[in-house]
Amino acid sequence: YQWIESKSMNFNTDFGLAELCEQYTSRNPLTYELETTKSDDISSQLGYHFDWKLNDKISFRHSTRYYPSFEMFSDYFLTTDAEIRANLTKAMFASFKALMDYDSTPAEDSGTTDTKYILGLGWNF
Repeated sequence: YQWIESKSMNFNTDFGLAELCEQYTSRNPLTYELETTKSDDISSQLGYHFDWKLNDKISFRHSTRYYPSFEMFSDYFLTTDAEIRANLTKAMFASFKALMDYDSTPAEDSGTTDTKYILGLGWNF
């Protein structure tokens, strides 16, 4: 659903159903054999996307997606990203992006949060 739309700013939301597939591989401490744990669950999906054109060359983008489990509300997956983008030419841009994934029930011996930072160049077609 589109909430805000202007020349410089957009905000929209979405919701629906999602299939959340998780697979973990770990080593059994007694036998040292690899063991795989899999789960496929139907969840709801809630999200939003926001972008803001600060001027002719610089823009900011932010998105978040939330996937709560139907079976246990405290079990959820969250992914979010934020990006600053600078137009270098009409077609080429540079960007700095931060991405974060959060799993409220991670695999054993794993953290709940994964974070990535990306500095890149891109091309608009």
